[in-house]
Amino acid sequence: MPTDRRTKGASPELRALGRLIVYLRMDAGISQKELAATLRTSSSQLSKWERGQVDLQVRSREKIAAAFDLDFLALEDLAQRLDRSVTRYFAHRGRSLAEPTGEADAASLESFIEAVRLRRRDLEVERVEIEEAIRATGHEEQSLRNQLEKLRER
Repeated sequence: MPTDRRTKGASPELRALGRLIVYLRMDAGISQKELAATLRTSSSQLSKWERGQVDLQVRSREKIAAAFDLDFLALEDLAQRLDRSVTRYFAHRGRSLAEPTGEADAASLESFIEAVRLRRRDLEVERVEIEEAIRATGHEEQSLRNQLEKLRER
C-alpha cells in the first residue's frame, strides 16, 4: 500500500497521538477549529498534529491533555492503547490501517469510535452487574454468618 505523502516519515507514536486527538475531539463533539481556539493554535497546526506530521512539544501535549481533562501521562498511555485498538479494528475488517484522510476512512474512524462507545457502555453495565453481585454475595455471606452464630449459640 502506498504511503500517504501527508504522513510520510511520521513515527507510529506521533500517528497514535494524532489519532487520539481526533478521537477525543470527535467524542467531545467539537470541531477542529474549536479545539484549535481552546489550545490557542491554528487549525492547520492542529491538523498536522492530528495527522502525526509534526512532533508536539511537551507544552502542547500538556495543553491537549488539559483540554480533555486528562493528565499528561494518561494522554500518552491512551494514545498507545488507542493505536493498538484501532489497528485491531481495521485488521478485523480486513483493511490495513490508514490515516483518516478520505470520507471512507473518516466514516471508518467514526464507526470505530461508535464501537468504542458501545463497548464502554457494555463494560459499565457489566461493572454495575458485578458490583450488585458482590453486594448480594456480601449480604448472603452475612446471612450465613448470622445463621452460623445462632447455631453455635445453641
